[in-house]
Amino acid sequence: MTKIMNAYFVSHLLGCFGAMSDEEIFTARAQIDPNDSVAVKRLIAAVLKPEFARYDEESRCVLRDNLSYFLTVGINYWNELYESAMPPIDPPNDPRQFFVWLWEALFSDQSYLMADTSNVEVVNDIHALKELRVRKDLLPL
Repeated sequence: MTKIMNAYFVSHLLGCFGAMSDEEIFTARAQIDPNDSVAVKRLIAAVLKPEFARYDEESRCVLRDNLSYFLTVGINYWNELYESAMPPIDPPNDPRQFFVWLWEALFSDQSYLMADTSNVEVVNDIHALKELRVRKDLLPL
């Protein structure tokens, strides 16, 4: 069975950057070296990780699997994925490194290497984001 991977799921993981206030962006730009893994992981933990935790288990698995796939096989548009999220800081010298740090911040106990990438088809479809679901305990009654 062919598994579908979608780079929009990877860029979606950064979506909360666009919701940062001007003050938060100014502070991040002034205080965070984009090549400092510790500082960048703190930013990820503060801004991106809480939003990721809002998704149900199935949605978190979809997001994790897509990030894992693209980190494993590589793509030539890491910078575009990063910049599309309106991040508060410049990308690191190697934009892919940001996504490795994202993986480490979200899944610290797991390797991002996907064991089998042979039955994968990449279909970058923004409409697939509608499949993601928030945890039921966070929904209004």
